[in-house]
Amino acid sequence: MKLVAGPTPPDPVSEAHAAAFEEAWREFTETCAGTVAPEATYQAWLAHFMIQRVGLMHVVREVDFGARHLGEAAAARFRGSNLMVDLLVLREPVVDLPRRAALAQVELPDGAPNPKSGLGRLKDFSVITELKVSATQIEGLDYTEVVRDFEKLSAILNAAEQQYPGAPLPLAFVGIFNNRSKPRFNFEHLHRRLSQVPPHPRVGMLRFDLPGST
Repeated sequence: MKLVAGPTPPDPVSEAHAAAFEEAWREFTETCAGTVAPEATYQAWLAHFMIQRVGLMHVVREVDFGARHLGEAAAARFRGSNLMVDLLVLREPVVDLPRRAALAQVELPDGAPNPKSGLGRLKDFSVITELKVSATQIEGLDYTEVVRDFEKLSAILNAAEQQYPGAPLPLAFVGIFNNRSKPRFNFEHLHRRLSQVPPHPRVGMLRFDLPGST
């Protein structure tokens, strides 16, 4: 799935970091295809390959956004929980990202209209990503859970676009690492599911299939 530029102006930093992330993805999948490990391990390995390209202080994990601040539909879809994003790339190597739930101050420094959402922080990120790995699931990847990751990233981008118009938006990826042959993961079926709930135009897919798995 190709990323399609949204209504925002050209963004050389996001584009450069997205290209670096695609390179990191290729090396990650080639190196780790024959492994079986917990999902957090795959996230750490992918972060490692990205750090090699952009530097340590550009790459962070598990930044959270408040679902209840993302609009009525998203709040209902995600039941008011905090939405953790797996891996994110900062535009600048400046890291000041305490978890929203652990903040002592009443509000995040996001500014109006929604200072508690974390959405204003998106302007500091060039790339945000989710990762799904088939080897971590005994019964294989669940299509609903994969689609939910597209919905999650889209909900975050849509809310930020509405509440902070004019602020730069990151590019986003859902990486699907199909590193087991059975049960088969059907990407054609996934595309049909996604056509029913089209992702935000800045959300794209990166995929890997074992030979013979499709």
